[in-house]
Amino acid sequence: MSVREVVMRYLSQLREAIDEMHTCISITEEEFLRSKTHGYSLRYSVIQAVEAAANIGIVILGEKVFSNTRHLQRYISENGGKRRDLSLNGGIYGETCCSKEHVSA
Repeated sequence: MSVREVVMRYLSQLREAIDEMHTCISITEEEFLRSKTHGYSLRYSVIQAVEAAANIGIVILGEKVFSNTRHLQRYISENGGKRRDLSLNGGIYGETCCSKEHVSA
């Protein structure tokens, strides 16, 4: 898969997450506050959007600086990039980065 294709896939995921956020907030404030479903859906959509945007950055960085994904993974793991900085609870893991086992170590 080319870099362009990967970025376009993540952009599609980002757009889907943003569309879902619009759906969640299209109701009245009172309805939103009463609906756990909309709250959880909005929270998940924000996480999906942040993850997609982070992955786009990683792909672009990897293309500009590193010759392949293996070099990028090695650089991130050797320089303390455990991906916990992408979320408050450390629950976001990019598909282009280290495995969960490596991240939690």
